[in-house]
Amino acid sequence: MVIYLDGGDDLSIPLARAQAAGGKVLMPPTRLSPEIGSIAMLADSEGNRIGLHAPAR
Repeated sequence: MVIYLDGGDDLSIPLARAQAAGGKVLMPPTRLSPEIGSIAMLADSEGNRIGLHAPAR
């Protein structure tokens, strides 16, 4: 199971912070649709998968 957290308007910002802290980007920001927005996925320093969501604007 993956829980998606609000990543704000620009997913590159939390992804860069996670990488700086030892995490790894598993899926770069990917636009799902104009209505849904974008998602990305990362693994934290312990290997836990975390999803990020950016709402459509």
